[in-house]
Amino acid sequence: MMASMDSAPISFVFFQVPSTSADWAFSFFKTVQSTDAYIWPRTEKDIERFAADGALFGIRRLDTGELVGLCYAVLNEEETEFEIGGLIVASTAQNLGLGTILTRFAVAHVIANERPWHYKREIISHIHESNDAPRNVFATSWFTFVGKEIVPEEHAPASMKRNADGKLVGDKFLFPRSAVPALSKWLDEEFDGTLRNGTVIVIELPPAGLDGLRGALREEIQDMAAAEETQSHRAHIR
Repeated sequence: MMASMDSAPISFVFFQVPSTSADWAFSFFKTVQSTDAYIWPRTEKDIERFAADGALFGIRRLDTGELVGLCYAVLNEEETEFEIGGLIVASTAQNLGLGTILTRFAVAHVIANERPWHYKREIISHIHESNDAPRNVFATSWFTFVGKEIVPEEHAPASMKRNADGKLVGDKFLFPRSAVPALSKWLDEEFDGTLRNGTVIVIELPPAGLDGLRGALREEIQDMAAAEETQSHRAHIR
């Protein structure tokens, strides 16, 4: 017996949030963040800037257009690290793999468009030390734990949870360059646009789209191999 149309899985769209939708994105972010003591608060100006810089990514329902997921990939003030942050998925769309899509495509976008390692920059993320929810997403997206960081009290948002010592502490994670081949393989061979329970995810990343991302990751792997060959040659002639 064929499944009824009513039981068909919902389809979603991953997209780069444009400046014209920054207010919509901020409203969604604020609604979730205001009741979650683990999320770093961002102002409307922050979200507008992220969107203007092409650093804000979202997931919306294909049928209703409802925004159900968000994250950003921004360069820190020292211009040494791109942080994948603000990862949120609406309660109505959890356990489908959307957090993984947001994280992996945000990382792929940074690699493809910012060439971080060429400019001696890293890709990192911070997770509140008591927040277990996103850890599996980052662990299965090849991020590795590098240490704990205590946020200076003068910079610690009042809305965020403190530990028993009254400190705001985050765990820092790194996406190493050595993980690029794994991300590339996933995008080339494993990602087919279908997630858990048959959920469909459409990727909208103009102008080059999926093929552009795939090609950029392959180029990064080639650059890695060339760098290793050069390093090996230098070591040989010493």
